[in-house]
Order: sequence, then C-alpha cells, then structure tokens
Amino acid sequence: MDFVYYQLRAHFLKKEENRQVSFRLTELEELWLCTIKQCKRRLKQYQECGRLIYIPGRGRGNYSTLIFQEDFQTEVQLIVEKALQDNSLTDVMELLQLEIPKEWFEEVFKEIQGLFGVQQSSDDQDILRYVLRRPITSLDPLKTAVSREAFLIRQFGDSLLIYDERSHQLKSGLAHHWSASKDYCSWTFFLRKGVRFHHGRTLTSEDVRHTLLRGKDAKSVVAWQLQNILEINCPDKFTVTIRLSKGEPFFGHYVSTGNLAILPHDIVFEERKWVSTGPFRIKEFSDRKIVLEVFEEYYGERPLMDRIEFWVIESRELPVTVSTQANVSEADEYVERRQKDVGVDFLIFNFQRLSVVQKPEFREALYHLLDSIQMAAELEIGTPASRFYPEKSYFETKAVSKVDALLKKAGYKGETLILGTFNSLEARLKVQWLKDRAAEFGIMLEIKELSIEDSFYTKEFEAQTDMMMMGDIPAATDRELAFLDFCCNPNLLCQRFFSNEILTILNHKVEKMKFNEDYDRRQQKYEEIDQWLTENHYLVYVSHPIKRELVHSTIEHQGGDSFSYLNLRTAWAE
Repeated sequence: MDFVYYQLRAHFLKKEENRQVSFRLTELEELWLCTIKQCKRRLKQYQECGRLIYIPGRGRGNYSTLIFQEDFQTEVQLIVEKALQDNSLTDVMELLQLEIPKEWFEEVFKEIQGLFGVQQSSDDQDILRYVLRRPITSLDPLKTAVSREAFLIRQFGDSLLIYDERSHQLKSGLAHHWSASKDYCSWTFFLRKGVRFHHGRTLTSEDVRHTLLRGKDAKSVVAWQLQNILEINCPDKFTVTIRLSKGEPFFGHYVSTGNLAILPHDIVFEERKWVSTGPFRIKEFSDRKIVLEVFEEYYGERPLMDRIEFWVIESRELPVTVSTQANVSEADEYVERRQKDVGVDFLIFNFQRLSVVQKPEFREALYHLLDSIQMAAELEIGTPASRFYPEKSYFETKAVSKVDALLKKAGYKGETLILGTFNSLEARLKVQWLKDRAAEFGIMLEIKELSIEDSFYTKEFEAQTDMMMMGDIPAATDRELAFLDFCCNPNLLCQRFFSNEILTILNHKVEKMKFNEDYDRRQQKYEEIDQWLTENHYLVYVSHPIKRELVHSTIEHQGGDSFSYLNLRTAWAE
C-alpha cells in the first residue's frame, strides 16, 4: 500500500467536494515533510498512474487543484479487503492511524478484530497480538519511569532478585542466593551458572558490575538508589560483592526492579535491540510495531506464547485484544477485566514557576474546591483518594466555605493559571471538571495538553504549567518501592516540580523510611511523608482509578501486573 497517497486523501477529505479539492503546495510540504519540488514530482507520479489529475496553480502562492479518479471510501475498502485476504495487519493499521471515518470499517470490523487476540501461524507458532494506545517513550532502563514501558522491559531482561508481591518477600532471580552483613553495608550475590544473553554469551559477575555502574550515572532514574555504593568487587565469575557507605536494608529491593535488569558488559546498549537475559527478545522494532520472539535458551521456564506483537493504534474506536473501551458485545469474543485502585491520580503544583500556587492559601483553596467524591461520582473515574495507597485513603470533608477567604489571603487577582494534562480522553474529562469547578470560585484555569511520548522526558512540564493533573501507575509491583520512586525518581513530578527547600525536607524524610530495617516502622514513616505532602497541599490526591481492559476470551494466564492483566511469561491460548 502506498501510505503517502492515502495520507494525502485523508488530509483533504473534509475539503473534498465531488472528488475535487483546491490547495496550496505548502500544505503538502508540511504534510509530507519534503520540498515543494518533491511534492510536485509525487503528484505527477500519481497522475501518471491514473490516481488523480493535478492542475497546478498559476502564479506563485495560488491554489492548485486535485481531481481524484476514485471515491476515497471505495479505495479504502478495497485495501482493507485485500489485507484481510492476505491476513496482513500492516496496511489496516496504517489506515487506522489516519483521519478516516471509522464507520467505513464497519462491514469488516469483525474480520479486523479476528486479526488480533491469539493467532496460529502456518508453522504452528502461537502468536498474541496486542495493542498499545500510544507510541513508546523510552525503553532505556536508566530513563524509563512509565509503567507500560517498565512492563515491556520486564519481558526482555531479568534482575538479580525478584519481589513477590503476595508474600512481600524477595526471591532469587539471576542470583540464586544472596546475603547481607549485619549492618547492611555489604551485600553479596551468587549468580546462576549457564544463564545466556540474547547474543549468545553467558552471564558473569562483570555484567552485574557493568549494570550497577551504569545505573549510578547521575542522569539515571535509579541513581538515588545506588548513590551509597562505594565499590563493586567480582572475586570470581559468579560472585558479586557490593560495599555501601551506609547500611541499606532496602538495597535488595532496588536490585529487583526492571530498571536494573542485567545488561551485557561487552556490547553498547541499544534501545531497539535490547540484549539481555529475558524470556523474549526483540525481533522487530518500529514506531508502529514491536515484535517479540521467545528466547529458546532462556534459563527459566519457557513462555507458552512463541511471539508477541505490539501494535500502536492511537485510535480508541477500535476495540482489540486489550482495550480501554467497553462497547464490545459478548458475541465479539472479548471479555472485560477490571482491576480496582490501579495507582493514584493527583493534582501537583509547580514551584519552578513564579505564580500564586506558591502561596499555601491558594493551594488549600484548590484542595477544598476539588471535591474528589463529587468528581468520582460524576465522571465514574474510580474511588476518591486522600493517600497514595488505596487502603490508606479515607473520607475527607471539604470546606468550600473557606475558598473565598483563602483566595483573598493568597492575593489571587483572577490571573490565568496553566493546568497541564496528558492528551487522553480520561485526562481531558478530569481537567475540564476541575476547570469548570474552579471557575465557580473565580479561578481562571487554561488547560494545556501535553503528549506523554514527546514531553515526559523534557522540561516542558516545568516550563509550561503551573500545576498538573496526572496519574501514577507504579512501575514496580513492590509497593514500598513504588512510593519511594514516586518521591525520589528524577523523572517524576515530585522531584521536578518541588523547590529545593521542599526537596531537602522530602529527601530527609525518605532517608528515614528507606534506612529502617523494620517493615512496620517503614510504614509509619510512609504515613508521615504522605501526611506532610497533603497537609502542606504540595499535591492533592484525586482518585484511585479503575482499570478496564477488553481481553480476547481465548487468552488464559496466571498472575498479572500493574500495566496489563496478562503475564506474558505464562499467557496461553485455550
């Protein structure tokens, strides 16, 4: 399929009348990202093959005309029918990214769905086709701070230890045994023998040393976890000893995360190749598609699926293997699976910009008018939140009668403040609710939508917003580590939005939590931190969302994770 041609048709669809459209060449220059000369050459090529008639405008800057030879809907339907006959997804997926009326696909909707879920190839391979609703941000483990990307990394690599969320205990991973000194200043890990990397070499202690030193880099999202490492010794090929400047009872938790999946020391890390020891390796990686194939020499239990295909489909109108939509009938062979209290949504204030949000009275006013119980009821977004952990949240009585006095004390003069959010449907609903609610009290909010894939790892949040409404879905299944990461990860908003003064206090409180050996005492320290964050209104918790996914009914699995209900290591087709 000539995607460029269909891109042209979709671009002019709303302007088209009787298959004819007037345009300026500068439009195509922006659409195709090429020169005007190249645009003219393409149009002449399409004319030569009988797809259109191109009538150049007379004089510089005047309108040109295109007369298309076929009805666009007919062309689209022919392409889709051929793709379905060939059992090919690529052409269909490319069309679905364009601004084409989705009702054009209604007649073949069932067949398109049939291309997803579990498939079996001619060579008896079991294939699971999966949907991603947005492009990938980064799969660099030293950069990744997004739950979906963390989920993918877990398929490629393994860590030294594994955190068991049921027992809240650490289990062996690439290290079959480990020990810590009484003061927790020295940790020793004993590696499994015969563990093979995707490129063929076997795992040694030098790979562990290389991974930890890479993680200590100042720009790494896990640098805060490894900052107390003094030295890493490799007395033999299968033993690693780590000496710390401070005793860290929590250190074993750090080396259980996907961010510290062990990488080989003898090759340079590449995101789109991802050589590690995990059960899957990357077969194909593009902006629209990621294909994983099973790693036959994996040291652990072999996954039951032979290949996993992730397709990026930003259109939310097509329910497929896994979807956030809920408009598929039972006849469509998709079942809805729900998980309550997945992470937390919150409003956080930006202290990097000079604005009235720096005034505690203004933040308290926003706290009182943001009635999370009312919002949750009206938008059906989950359960109201007052704490990071769902089970710690409790009913809060808001006092809207205080708002006017608080705004006056803060010196708010009606200036417009920028409320940031991600460009998703649910996020839009929440920020619009808050904007309307704030307007009732004379607070002017302007909504600014930011793309997670384009903005998350830049300074756009800090530079362009006064506050942000967003969600935190923990990348780690380790709940304690998830909260510590929420507070300390340099790519998350606490570290990005708070002032140096606030961060100094926060980091001091976090130190007391993570250096405590006793679980119950760590929980007390968590309570103190969360209470301090909310009492000062540095952030306002909004809700614990409900995650809804449509999963093909033939897919069975054992276990789950925070991004998806499917554990790809154990998923299988009944």
